[in-house]
Amino acid sequence: MRFLKLILLAALVSPVTVLAQGAKIAVINVDTAVSGSAAGKAAIAERQAFFDERNAALQATQVELTRLQTELQTRERALAPAALADLNRDIQDLTTKLTRDGEDAELALQAKQDELFMPVFEKVGLMLETYARELGFAVIFDVSNPQTGIIYFDEVVDVTTEIIRRLDAAETTEAGPPGLPGTGPGGGPGVN
Repeated sequence: MRFLKLILLAALVSPVTVLAQGAKIAVINVDTAVSGSAAGKAAIAERQAFFDERNAALQATQVELTRLQTELQTRERALAPAALADLNRDIQDLTTKLTRDGEDAELALQAKQDELFMPVFEKVGLMLETYARELGFAVIFDVSNPQTGIIYFDEVVDVTTEIIRRLDAAETTEAGPPGLPGTGPGGGPGVN
C-alpha cells in the first residue's frame, strides 16, 4: 500500500517538477490527428464502404423478414396449418439469420476498423515522437483521452494541426520505405 502511495505521489509531483524546470509541454488530440490526416480520411472512407456493403446485405434480409411477417399477418387465417407452420419456420430462420449476420457484421467491422486505423495510429505515434524530440518537448498529453485529467490548455500548446500537416506531407512528398514515408531507414523515426 505504501508503494502505491509513493507511485501516486510521484505521478502528482512529476508534472510540477517538469513545469518548474521550464520544460516544453504540449497537447495533441490523437483522434483528431488520425481522422484529420489524409491516411485517416482514406481509412474512414474505406471503413464506410465496408460498413455500407455489410449493411446492404442486412437490409435485404430485413426486407425479406418484414415481407414474411406481413404475409403472416394478412394471410394467417387463410393458410393451411402446414403452410402456416412453414411460414412461421421461415420467419424464425430469417430472424435467427439476421441476428447472427448482424453480430458477424459487427465483429467484421471492428476487425476492419482495427486493420485500417492501427497503421494510422502508429504513424501518428512515430510522427509525434519525432516531432517531440526535434523540438525538445518533455511531455505531450493526449487530450482525446479523458483519463489525462487535463482540465484546461491554451491552444498555443496544441500540436494536433502540425502533426496532421507533417503526416500528410510525409505521405505525399516521399515514397520512402515501408512504414512511415520520409522518416528513416526501415520506416522508423529519422531521429535517434
